[in-house]
Amino acid sequence: MKIGFCGGIDSYEVIRDAGYDFIEMPVAVVMADKSDEEYKEQRDKLKEMGIAPMAFNVFVPASYPIIKNYMDGTKEALKYCKVAIERVADLGGKIIVFGSGGARRIPEGVDFDTATDMLVEFARDCGDYAKDFGVTIAVEHLNTGECNILTSIKEVGEFVKKVDRDNVKVLYDTYHMALEGEDIQNLVDVIDDVVHIHIRD
Repeated sequence: MKIGFCGGIDSYEVIRDAGYDFIEMPVAVVMADKSDEEYKEQRDKLKEMGIAPMAFNVFVPASYPIIKNYMDGTKEALKYCKVAIERVADLGGKIIVFGSGGARRIPEGVDFDTATDMLVEFARDCGDYAKDFGVTIAVEHLNTGECNILTSIKEVGEFVKKVDRDNVKVLYDTYHMALEGEDIQNLVDVIDDVVHIHIRD
């Protein structure tokens, strides 16, 4: 088991010196919407940190509304995510956390089942693309104050089963589960699919 700490590039020294095994940074640090030249400059900085960037969170910015993108066929979110996956892998990243409440939120006027189908398609597309890079997508259950879908570990467990990809798994978050007052049995039921854990009081 490896234990890391969430933080930005500016906090890596504190995390490294505290003895953590890795740092979990936002996907935004790989600058997936920027040119290869701009990324290269950032890459050089990240390579000098002296601590492994094994995991990355906040996979998709809210500016890429996944359900809308998939319903209109543009899949702009996927284009962004493919670049992000490539660059995360280039840095040695193994886990990308798919929380991204703003990006995965169900838009007004879209029914729950349609929204779920669009997110399943997105997760499959990301999983299929990430597989060749050795990257696993960890789907995070958020709380209902942050999103209106995938807001319990039970729901995420069912979602991951529906996605049916070896590298699309469950993230267990103590904060969101406690906030929602979810039964711990729901964690027991999905434990075999849990690949990453966030601990927060």
